[in-house]
Amino acid sequence: MATRWGFIGAGQMAGALIRGLIRAGVVADPRDISAYDPARTMVDLIVDECKIQPQVGNPELIALSDVVVLAVKPQVMPIVLAEIAPSLGDRHLVLSVAAGVTLATLRQALGPAPRLVRVMPNTPAL
Repeated sequence: MATRWGFIGAGQMAGALIRGLIRAGVVADPRDISAYDPARTMVDLIVDECKIQPQVGNPELIALSDVVVLAVKPQVMPIVLAEIAPSLGDRHLVLSVAAGVTLATLRQALGPAPRLVRVMPNTPAL
Protein backbone atom coordinates (compact mmCIF):
# COMPACT_ATOMS: atom_id res chain seq x y z
CA MET A 1 0.00 0.00 0.00
CA ALA A 2 1.32 3.43 -0.96
CA THR A 3 2.14 6.08 1.62
CA ARG A 4 -0.49 8.81 1.58
CA TRP A 5 0.75 12.37 2.02
CA GLY A 6 -1.32 15.29 3.31
CA PHE A 7 -0.21 18.91 3.07
CA ILE A 8 -1.69 21.47 5.41
CA GLY A 9 -0.90 24.68 3.58
CA ALA A 10 -0.54 24.90 -0.19
CA GLY A 11 1.86 27.80 -0.68
CA GLN A 12 5.24 27.96 -2.39
CA MET A 13 7.01 25.54 -0.05
CA ALA A 14 4.22 22.96 -0.19
CA GLY A 15 4.08 23.23 -3.98
CA ALA A 16 7.83 22.75 -4.29
CA LEU A 17 7.75 19.71 -2.01
CA ILE A 18 4.79 18.18 -3.86
CA ARG A 19 6.47 18.66 -7.24
CA GLY A 20 9.69 17.18 -5.85
CA LEU A 21 7.93 14.11 -4.42
CA ILE A 22 6.29 13.42 -7.77
CA ARG A 23 9.33 14.22 -9.92
CA ALA A 24 11.62 12.01 -7.79
CA GLY A 25 9.16 9.12 -7.91
CA VAL A 26 8.73 9.06 -4.13
CA VAL A 27 5.01 9.23 -4.82
CA ALA A 28 4.08 7.19 -7.90
CA ASP A 29 0.45 8.31 -8.05
CA PRO A 30 -0.25 12.01 -7.41
CA ARG A 31 -3.67 11.00 -6.05
CA ASP A 32 -1.79 9.74 -2.98
CA ILE A 33 -1.17 13.41 -2.11
CA SER A 34 -3.87 15.64 -0.59
CA ALA A 35 -3.76 19.31 0.27
CA TYR A 36 -5.84 21.74 2.25
CA ASP A 37 -5.47 25.49 2.58
CA PRO A 38 -8.19 27.97 3.50
CA ALA A 39 -6.97 29.99 0.51
CA ARG A 40 -8.72 27.77 -2.06
CA THR A 41 -6.94 29.40 -4.98
CA MET A 42 -3.59 28.04 -3.72
CA VAL A 43 -4.97 24.50 -3.50
CA ASP A 44 -6.65 24.81 -6.89
CA LEU A 45 -3.37 25.83 -8.54
CA ILE A 46 -1.39 22.86 -7.22
CA VAL A 47 -4.31 20.46 -7.87
CA ASP A 48 -4.54 21.61 -11.50
CA GLU A 49 -0.79 21.38 -12.01
CA CYS A 50 0.02 18.15 -10.18
CA LYS A 51 -3.33 16.31 -10.15
CA ILE A 52 -3.34 15.83 -6.37
CA GLN A 53 -6.49 15.57 -4.26
CA PRO A 54 -8.01 18.69 -2.65
CA GLN A 55 -9.54 18.33 0.81
CA VAL A 56 -12.28 20.34 2.49
CA GLY A 57 -10.54 20.64 5.88
CA ASN A 58 -7.66 19.54 8.05
CA PRO A 59 -9.48 16.67 9.87
CA GLU A 60 -10.52 15.16 6.54
CA LEU A 61 -6.96 15.46 5.25
CA ILE A 62 -5.52 13.75 8.34
CA ALA A 63 -7.99 10.88 8.09
CA LEU A 64 -6.66 10.14 4.59
CA SER A 65 -2.94 10.67 5.32
CA ASP A 66 -0.02 8.69 6.73
CA VAL A 67 2.41 11.63 6.52
CA VAL A 68 1.07 15.08 7.43
CA VAL A 69 3.22 17.99 6.24
CA LEU A 70 2.72 21.23 8.14
CA ALA A 71 3.50 23.89 5.56
CA VAL A 72 1.93 26.94 7.18
CA LYS A 73 3.34 30.20 8.44
CA PRO A 74 4.68 30.05 12.02
CA GLN A 75 2.10 32.56 13.26
CA VAL A 76 -0.74 30.25 12.07
CA MET A 77 0.78 27.09 13.56
CA PRO A 78 -0.85 27.31 17.05
CA ILE A 79 -4.32 27.42 15.49
CA VAL A 80 -3.53 24.52 13.14
CA LEU A 81 -1.98 22.40 15.90
CA ALA A 82 -5.00 22.88 18.17
CA GLU A 83 -7.32 21.88 15.34
CA ILE A 84 -5.45 18.76 14.23
CA ALA A 85 -4.25 17.35 17.59
CA PRO A 86 -7.41 15.31 18.28
CA SER A 87 -7.25 13.67 14.83
CA LEU A 88 -3.63 12.48 15.00
CA GLY A 89 -2.60 9.02 16.13
CA ASP A 90 0.50 6.90 16.39
CA ARG A 91 0.22 5.87 12.71
CA HIS A 92 0.92 9.46 11.63
CA LEU A 93 4.26 11.03 10.85
CA VAL A 94 4.03 14.81 11.18
CA LEU A 95 6.64 16.75 9.24
CA SER A 96 6.93 20.49 9.91
CA VAL A 97 8.59 22.95 7.55
CA ALA A 98 7.60 26.00 9.63
CA ALA A 99 10.57 28.15 10.56
CA GLY A 100 11.08 28.68 14.28
CA VAL A 101 8.52 26.08 15.41
CA THR A 102 10.52 23.66 17.56
CA LEU A 103 9.96 19.95 18.09
CA ALA A 104 9.20 20.74 21.73
CA THR A 105 6.40 23.10 20.65
CA LEU A 106 4.99 20.46 18.29
CA ARG A 107 5.18 17.72 20.95
CA GLN A 108 3.49 19.91 23.57
CA ALA A 109 0.63 20.74 21.20
CA LEU A 110 0.20 17.30 19.59
CA GLY A 111 0.86 14.99 22.52
CA PRO A 112 2.83 11.73 22.53
CA ALA A 113 1.10 9.89 19.67
CA PRO A 114 2.40 11.17 16.32
CA ARG A 115 5.99 10.80 15.25
CA LEU A 116 7.51 14.22 14.58
CA VAL A 117 10.12 15.53 12.16
CA ARG A 118 11.21 19.11 11.64
CA VAL A 119 12.97 20.07 8.40
CA MET A 120 14.17 23.32 6.93
CA PRO A 121 14.11 22.97 3.15
CA ASN A 122 14.41 25.92 0.80
CA THR A 123 12.53 26.33 -2.44
CA PRO A 124 15.60 26.95 -4.67
CA ALA A 125 17.12 23.64 -3.55
CA LEU A 126 13.91 21.83 -4.38
